Amino acid sequence: MKLRVAVVFLVLTAACGGGGRGTDKAASTQTTQAAVALPDDQQTLTVATPGDVYITRDRNLLGMWPDNANICETLLGVDTDLRPVPVLATKWSLVGTNTWRFELRRGVTFHNGAPFNAEAVRFSMARVAAKSLALTSFIGPDSTKVIDDFTVEITPTQANLRLPEQISHPNFSIIAPGTDPVDKPVCTGPFKFGDYSPNDHFTALRNDAYWGDKAKLRQLVFRFIPDQNTRRLALESGQVDGIYFLPPQQAAAVKARPDLQLAPTPPGATVVLSFNLHGQDPNTLMQDIDLRRALAWSLDPKALADQQWQGTAQAITTVSPPSVLGAAASQIAAITGDLAKAEALLDQKGWKKGSDGIREKDGKKLSLVTPAQFDFEPESLQFMQAQARRAGIDLKVDKASDGAAYSAKINSGAWDVDINYWNQNDGNPASIVSRLWYGKNTAARIKFTSAGDKFDALVDQAVAAPDTATSAQKSVDAMKVLLAEQADAIPLTSFPQIFAFKKSVAGFVAHPSVNLQSWTATYRTK
Repeated sequence: MKLRVAVVFLVLTAACGGGGRGTDKAASTQTTQAAVALPDDQQTLTVATPGDVYITRDRNLLGMWPDNANICETLLGVDTDLRPVPVLATKWSLVGTNTWRFELRRGVTFHNGAPFNAEAVRFSMARVAAKSLALTSFIGPDSTKVIDDFTVEITPTQANLRLPEQISHPNFSIIAPGTDPVDKPVCTGPFKFGDYSPNDHFTALRNDAYWGDKAKLRQLVFRFIPDQNTRRLALESGQVDGIYFLPPQQAAAVKARPDLQLAPTPPGATVVLSFNLHGQDPNTLMQDIDLRRALAWSLDPKALADQQWQGTAQAITTVSPPSVLGAAASQIAAITGDLAKAEALLDQKGWKKGSDGIREKDGKKLSLVTPAQFDFEPESLQFMQAQARRAGIDLKVDKASDGAAYSAKINSGAWDVDINYWNQNDGNPASIVSRLWYGKNTAARIKFTSAGDKFDALVDQAVAAPDTATSAQKSVDAMKVLLAEQADAIPLTSFPQIFAFKKSVAGFVAHPSVNLQSWTATYRTK
């Protein structure tokens, strides 16, 4: 079937929508010419991603996260304003004080032909609990109760009124009972599992029996290319049709090419430094609050945003994107950008600059091991290193080769400062504070980063808040403890994550949460 449609050219400043399942707000786009879709047998899209994390780290989320192939679906999604919307659940309501009731979509089948029903939800949520995927949702092994074939109730193990916002994350995907996504994800989405070749590619095929709008692509292929320059060259040479996570320093050059186009998300991710607060020798330096404050004062988020992110990012004072916190975000004061204060504090603490410009004390260099996220831009890392070095602090970047290596390093505790970016995955204002420093989070890194009882109590209140505005205020209160009182983290910038495609790719709309990216409306043109 041939379709005559307008080609969508997505420019750097214009992507803010999230077309496809569970979304209702299109990006601002520019229509420039008519184009014709390629025949169905040529509707294969190949997209390069930063690397294969499924080998050792996230095999339980094969095809779900971080590369969401739209094979699996959750009960709820989020729209482009990060508000919960129906997917496999059509309605939801609070029953009592801490139980959520979900009415399920009828007439849906899994890719193996099995019916979607309440038992499938119970099976999937029990798996979430067993595999420690629930994190701060507090879904336990017995939290999900079947009411009838198309009604379930979920009662978190502690007060959690943010649950509808949280379960949009692919961690909470609904899988067919009796199947294991480690081997092959069997779900309900518009695509189904094709094949997986470790360190090479993952393929999803169109599900022609899908309950909703059918995908225009016949086949979606994710190529694993860890190096960012190699990814860009693969796009420019035509080896792939699109790429994830184009560095902002390369955006202008790609945009200038007549055969390519950009598709950035709205600024929904943050660059945040966190510290090893509970490590063992030799990784104990950051247990000193004065050293944490000195590092924070040595860094200039505005310079990072303007010079390295080429104006696509904004300096922030919060660990979450300000947009998810509303008016409460303005209550957080900056803890960065005062080099003179950093140097005075280090002098006072007895850290003296050596001949190489790096400070020393009692024969020990002020050198901090930094296992930066594997796909973090080298230019930005070098910029931060240079800023810290002005104060006499040596950030020794030990950049991981891929996501699995990064996680292994963080979980080992053999580090001092983690430089990473964190995506706002849902509309939960407490999402990032609970992900990185909350003692009740089950993630392995928390034993090194947990911020203490006072912080945890405020996060408890944010999670249990009756409305989003109250949750945002309690999240900000927790950030005041985290940042102003304890200096347990350094927020720097909020930024877009940039996709790039051939001009012949149409219909793609970047979602604010790349983890929830829809591919159903995307297709290739002549």
